[in-house]
Amino acid sequence: MASKQDQKESIAPSVFSAEIEGFTAKSKLSRRETDIVQALVKNITNSEDIAKALGISTHTVNNHLKSIFEKTQTKSKTEILSCFLRFAADKLQNRSLFVRKPRVLVIDNEQMICEFIATGLHDRGMRTYSLTDPSQTIELISKFSIDFVVCDIRMPIMGGMEVLAKVRETYPCWPHFVFTTGFPDYSLEQCMHAGAIGYVEKPLDIDQLFRMIMIHIVESGEERNELLKINGTSPVAISENLSLSDIDFGYGGAFLPLDALAQKKHKVGVGSVVEVNISAASNPGNLKVRGQVVWKRPSPDNGYRVGVGLKFIEMSERDQHRFDDFLKTHSVKSYIPIGHS
Repeated sequence: MASKQDQKESIAPSVFSAEIEGFTAKSKLSRRETDIVQALVKNITNSEDIAKALGISTHTVNNHLKSIFEKTQTKSKTEILSCFLRFAADKLQNRSLFVRKPRVLVIDNEQMICEFIATGLHDRGMRTYSLTDPSQTIELISKFSIDFVVCDIRMPIMGGMEVLAKVRETYPCWPHFVFTTGFPDYSLEQCMHAGAIGYVEKPLDIDQLFRMIMIHIVESGEERNELLKINGTSPVAISENLSLSDIDFGYGGAFLPLDALAQKKHKVGVGSVVEVNISAASNPGNLKVRGQVVWKRPSPDNGYRVGVGLKFIEMSERDQHRFDDFLKTHSVKSYIPIGHS
């Protein structure tokens, strides 16, 4: 049985807690070895960072990793994670986490890359479709009810940003859009502003892409909060007066124009959960929104304003209707989607 000290130093539980427990039991891993697997699942992969999180030495972490390699018949931390994710995907399907398999459209002008990504995601339990001609994107999204589009940014006929713009003209908030890129053409913030949930760098790590999709496909509010490490009981209250007309809204989030002083005052950082009251001149009363900060900009950058990007977590049904009415008559300027809207 783990001591209080061990429990204190353990990595916080993941949305995959049941799968981690099953995987480690099957592999006969110790409590500390299980903690290390939890760290890898949470993308803490550097041995020094794992050691710091667990309050043990790097030498001890490396010794435990050697033991995990032997028990799981793997040779690296990446292989451990791949082994676990395959185990988790099977278990998640068996307990019917999804109403249906997530449907993913892969777009890349190189056929081999298309097949590599599509096969990798298919092997992890998803239904995949591939496309080398991006002009057919809208047609396939409609035909197959696509949930995610995984698209290369740099393509000769039509670039990824152009593909995304075309998609958002027809489908403002769905499907989720993930870029793949081997070039620093666009920052993560630029991709999110355009309507994507992020990007995965080449050479492509299928397990990293799989984790990104898993994070955004979870539809249970409780599981989503746990996965995003959201503390629903202690949000940061934003006291600044924010007007509906001053905020760049999307269907799953918003850009809040908070200056550096306000960010510092409220101790707002990436991962912070905030509550904000937004005044709506055309409607009586304020809109009350709870969300999680996914990025922040404390100083102007490439023409972008200072502020924070917020993913919506909670909004009353009444405010949601008012919000929808607002979006019908105003242009959408910021996309930070999570779940269906």
